[in-house]
This record gives sequence, C-alpha cells and structure tokens, in this order.
Amino acid sequence: MREVTPDWDANPNLDISAFSELPTKDFGVNQHMVINQEFKEALRQILWKFRAPIRYAFAYGSGVFPQSGSAPGSDGCHPSAPAAIKNMQQGKGKMIDFIFGVSYSQHWHSLNLHQHRDHYSGLGSLGSYVVSQVQDQFGAGVYFNPYITVNGTLIKYGVVNLDTLCKDLSNWDTMYLAGRLQKPVKILRDHPQVRLANQMNLLSALRVALLLLPAEFSEFELYSTIAGLSYMGDIRMSLPAEDPQKVKNIVSGQMANFRRLYAPLIENLPNVVFNDPRCTQRDWIDDPETNVRVSQDVDPVKRGNMVSRLPPAFREKLYFQYQARYQIPRAEFEKMKEENSSKEPEAFRRRQGGPFERRIADDSSLKHEVETSIMKTIRWPSTVQSAKGPVTAGFGKSWRYMREKQKKYKGDYKDDGTNVLLDANENAYGPGLALNAEGALQHSTVDGDATGSSKPDIDFLGLNRYPDPHQVELKQLFCNVRNTHVHTQKNITPDNLFVGVGSDEAIDALLRCFCVPGKDKILTCPPTYGMYAVSADVNDVAIVKVPLDAANGFQLQPEKINETLAADESIKMVYICSPGNPTANLIRKEDVQKVLEHPTWNGIVVVDEAYIDFAPEGSSLAEWVAEWPNLVVMQTLSKAFGLAGIRLGVAFTSPPIARLLNSLKAPYNISSPTSAIAQAALSPKNMSVMRNYREQIVTQRDRLLAELPKIPGVGRFLGGYDANFLLVELLDKPDGQASNKIALAAYEAMAEKRGVVVRFRGKELGCEGAVRVTVGTEKEVTKFLYEIRVVLEGLHKGADIGSLREEVNKTEAN
Repeated sequence: MREVTPDWDANPNLDISAFSELPTKDFGVNQHMVINQEFKEALRQILWKFRAPIRYAFAYGSGVFPQSGSAPGSDGCHPSAPAAIKNMQQGKGKMIDFIFGVSYSQHWHSLNLHQHRDHYSGLGSLGSYVVSQVQDQFGAGVYFNPYITVNGTLIKYGVVNLDTLCKDLSNWDTMYLAGRLQKPVKILRDHPQVRLANQMNLLSALRVALLLLPAEFSEFELYSTIAGLSYMGDIRMSLPAEDPQKVKNIVSGQMANFRRLYAPLIENLPNVVFNDPRCTQRDWIDDPETNVRVSQDVDPVKRGNMVSRLPPAFREKLYFQYQARYQIPRAEFEKMKEENSSKEPEAFRRRQGGPFERRIADDSSLKHEVETSIMKTIRWPSTVQSAKGPVTAGFGKSWRYMREKQKKYKGDYKDDGTNVLLDANENAYGPGLALNAEGALQHSTVDGDATGSSKPDIDFLGLNRYPDPHQVELKQLFCNVRNTHVHTQKNITPDNLFVGVGSDEAIDALLRCFCVPGKDKILTCPPTYGMYAVSADVNDVAIVKVPLDAANGFQLQPEKINETLAADESIKMVYICSPGNPTANLIRKEDVQKVLEHPTWNGIVVVDEAYIDFAPEGSSLAEWVAEWPNLVVMQTLSKAFGLAGIRLGVAFTSPPIARLLNSLKAPYNISSPTSAIAQAALSPKNMSVMRNYREQIVTQRDRLLAELPKIPGVGRFLGGYDANFLLVELLDKPDGQASNKIALAAYEAMAEKRGVVVRFRGKELGCEGAVRVTVGTEKEVTKFLYEIRVVLEGLHKGADIGSLREEVNKTEAN
C-alpha cells in the first residue's frame, strides 16, 4: 500500500497545475471515497446546475455519509429529490453540504448572482464585489448559501477561493476547511493543487493526533482524535447547538472510510505501526467492524521531528506557547527558531528534530499546549464565520439553521413528553412568572408593581421604538432584590450595574476591559464553568489555574491563589464560580475576602453567582460591591428564574467599572421584550412564584440526596448542595471505585436508549467517574432514579441495556 517516498512533504511544490506533476501517479487517491454510483451521479448533476465555473468541489456531512446516532431529518426536506438521493438517505431527508473551490470569488459570484439571485440574502443586492469582500475579509474566507433547492434537493453550499483553500490545508491558518477535509468527504471535482495540499493536511492531522495520544491506542481512538481536532476551538461546541456526541457518531459509522484516508499515511511514517494480526488479512481496510491496535515510538527525537513538520502557522503558535512557558527572551527565541529553520536538508530527511523540538516533544504538558494552539487557531475564525451567517444567509435562514441544530442536540426528547433533560441546569418548572390559563403573563404582574412608571406592556412593547439603552428601571429592580443589608448597610444603585446578553457578555466585556491580548492572564479555579476559558481564548488571554481543593469539598484555596498572584503580575482577574459549576458548592465569603485583601495585587475579583438563589438566603455577595471597588458579582435570570430563553445577565460592581462595561456594549443590547419579561420576573408577585419553584426544586434535590445512595453502583456526592444540580460518582461495581468508563457508558445508555439526558463530567479535575444531574420535577426525578438503577445494573452485569428494561418491568409487576 506504500504509495510514495516518505520525503515528499519535505518541500512540496504547491504551484503545480496538472495531476502529472504530483509526486507519483496514484498520489492522493486515498482522498477519494467510494460511494453508490447513482448517488454520486445525482450529486454531480447538482453541480451542473451552476453555470459559474467550479474548479474543485466536495460533498460532506451526514447527508452524504450517514452518522451513527444522528437525529433523523425531515421527510419533507427535499421537495422532489432524485430516487438515488432518497434511497441513499433512507428517507431521513438530510440537507446535503457542498464546498465549491473557485478561481476568483468576485467573478464567480457575479455569474451566480445573475443565474441564482434567489440563493442570496439581501446582501446580494449590493453586488458581487461586496459579496466577495464579505467572503474573503471576514472569518475563514467562505461564503455559505444554505437551504437552496437544486434538482429538487435541499443543499447548502460554501464558496471559497482555491488559494484560500490550499493555504488553509497546507498552513492551517484557520483549520476551518482543513478540518472538514480531515474527515471523509466525497470529492466530485478534483484539482492537483488541492489534492497535494490536502495530503499535507491529512498528514499534519495524523501527526498532531499522534502527539496527543499515548504509546498504544486503537484505530477508533486515533480517528476520533483526528475528527475532534477541528471542533476543539469551535465556539458552537460550547453552546447547546451541537450534539456533544458528534465526533463519536462521525467515526463510528465511517471506520472503513477513515482507514482509507489514513492507513497509507500511517504505513509511511517510521515511528507508527499497526500491531494487529488482522492487518494481514485480505481487504481488512474495508471491514467496518475492524478496530485494530496501533503503536508509536514516543522517542523525543522522532516526535521532535513531527513537531518540526507541523503546518507553519500552527507550529508558530505552538512555539510561542512554549516561549511563554519557558520564559525564553524574545531575541533568544527568534535566534533559536532561525537555527531550527536552517537545519541541513539531510537532517530533515532523517527526521531528526532540533533541540527545541525535542524539548517540546518530551514536555509533560505537550498535550495541553497542542490543544491550546488548536483552540487559538480555530476559535476566532470560526466565531466570525458563525457571526457573519445572518448577513450572508439572512436572518430567517440563520434562525432556521440554529433551530434545527438545537433540535438535533436535544434529540427530540421533549416531543413525546416521556423524555427527561437533566443536562443543562435549566429550571424544569418553567419561568418564574404568574401566568393565566392561556399561558400568557397576567397584566397585574407588570403594571405598577415595582417602579410603576413607563414599563412597556407585555402585550404591546412599542416594538417600533428602540429599547432603553440604559435600562435604569430594570437595574433598579435588580437592586431592590439584592439590597439585603446582610453584608453591608450601604445600598447598591443602578450606577453599580451592567446588564447584558446572559452572563457571557459580562465575562467577555471584562476581558476586553482589563486584559491586553497576548500579554495578560486570568486565573481560574478548576473544575469550573467553561465559558471563562472560551472567552479568554477568543480574546487571546492566557489562563493560570489554581484548582479547587477537591479533598475539602472543592473549596477555594485563597493562600495558593494569593501566592500565584504575587508571583505573576500579568494576572489581571480572578474568576470564582460560587456556587460552583459543576461542583454545586458555595464558596466561603471569608475565602473571597482573603483574595480581595491581597496586599500587592490590584486586579479584579469576579464572583459568578449564576446559581445563588438555590443557596441559603443571604448568600449573595452582590451588595458587597459597595464595599469593594475591585469586586464584580455576576448573576443571571437563566437558572432560578427559569428564563434561559431571554438571555439576560447582570454584573454588580463599582460605578467606575460599571461605566467601563457599559461603554463597551452595543447601544441596544437588551431588547424591549427581554427587558419587559425581566422586569415582570423581578416584581414582588413574581419573586414569590420563583421562590415557590425554588422550594419545589430543593425538595426534589433532597429526594435525590436520599435515594441515589440506595442504588448499587452510585458512589459519593462530590462538592456541595447549593445549586439545582448534583455531582455524583458512578462506580465500576457496587462498592467499587469511581469509573469514567462506567459513567460515560451510563450517560450514553440513558441518553440513547432510556430518554434521560445528564452531563458527563468525568474528565474534569477531581471528578473521576462523575455525572452532573440537574434537579427536575417530581416526575422527572422519579424517571431518572428508575433509569439510573436499570442502566447501572445492566452495565455491572454486562447485559444489554434495552432488554434489561423488560426484566425489571416483569420483576416489578410481580
């Protein structure tokens, strides 16, 4: 199967114009996946409907390669698709995704606008120049037109310049398209430059995956690592719009295709081998059930040369990560890079890494640094690419796309009323609002209840007018709720507040206010809320970690935090989650005060109180900002108030910091409907509704605390009991040890076969074998307790989870 000499990638020529200029005759044939001939012809017929010249094209996604565990599409997805497409998709109706590589984007869009004006949003009316500028200058250089019907088939197509595509494949500038081509796709029109660049991309993905893996692993682990690279920094994976099992679903259904892509490359690497006798069998590559073992030589010299051959843009990020880690002076670092780049060609051919690469390859934190570099590569381009979607596709199509993504993420669990979602810490009892019999807000809850002035009526919000940019009345209501005088006799006023789109806007605004990109750092205390790291990556701010004390109930370690702050003046903020997520424990006030009282550090202490209303009364430190000018306390209406859908968060802080935050926000960041609903929720009458729901949640939380320990295979509760969720261990056997394998298997079995979704948290620090369970309604808790018992019993017996239900039902019936 060896196709080329192992040194073709030492100095590839990307200026080729013919396939005959590739290193060998069969070079890159591994990129071509075999699919049904009629289906392939139907896809090609779609391309022929475009008069604008397409130089390179591929189809990808679940509409082309079925994924295991993926949600079914709509039967009416394709208006009148050819029989070959319907047969291939087995009636599931999946939109088919394409990427078109073109020579000149403006010329291409000019021709396409003339033929298919209806494919474009209102942006198309501005002409091909504006369209091409939006494509090329923002995000990853791709222009998407979704929900287009061609040949009776619903498609989404993205347009990219060939030069941009080849550069991303060879250099990993954004990994946006490189990531797509690291997985099996169906190439419909090939191009020699793209084939060469993509072979470099595949080899780079393989090398990075090897740096992330141990000495021995399975094929499934290898391909899952590769498939997961492009999702590491994708902001969509941090939001409830993508299936968290996406990578597993992709690889499980395409083992043979992944093997076709990567087996020839593996056989050409000197430090990696298939060490399974099944590899000697005829046609083993085409066996989807085969999952052979692979081993690699982790010698620093050989791995060091893999580092030196990584894509240039990505390698540069990794080098800068280590410059900061080793605190190498800039001049010395530049000299070191120059020496490495001027190595003799013979040394390069022998795969001998230089001293710096060997040092990196032998570093114990290599996996973390590589993952950080990947996230920095992907985060910003993918975020901007997603943000420009409403402009290029139009708001209607963008909304439809997000709704369908969420539907797949939720797995349609809510449709039949029998499934239970205990994974997102939502309030299962609903909004903390007094509703009438029709489910509408009662007028008495918004008219004259609090400030009694000019609040808009919920039924008529004056939507023809812009909302109040200052939201003074809403801020006053927050002050009324949090001025408890437990921690100070001073009052907070609207001057102390910033309101934003969830707490996430405040997290991001604080980073932009107080941190210089590429220079400053924040300190977090894992295990903790993941959005701090997401926002830091987006803003190119490094993260220093001082873990919570897992042996002491995940409490803060203020002495260690203060030592770290004293040693590193580049740390500008400390993020403290209280009650913690996923730990559910309230952080002691005196520990927060120790950090605030640091004798030399002048940074900002941010306390995230998203779950504070589930903690004992008087726990909130919001009013304490009147005493501490460098304290910020964040809260949200998403949890106890049951208003996750309106995305409303608040930051309490000193007036100077509040002014800075308010100066950064968009003028009308809070819409009139959001403000009106929030004001209604904070009125005295609706506060009583929220407290009533909270008491019911606390009752069910106490029930879980009492009943879960009675189930064989359930271990300790980790953390505390101050939120609307619990963190609990699952054991490898009754009275056994906490097990990630069992916890992940239980999580997957309950979600896929039992209709109960919780959140696996076993990979977080101190959370081995743990799942996080949101406290639901009485009915939901009853179902969860039943299903977790069935699933754990089945896992411990090694029985089939689905058939075990019948056994349990028979036993209970008797």
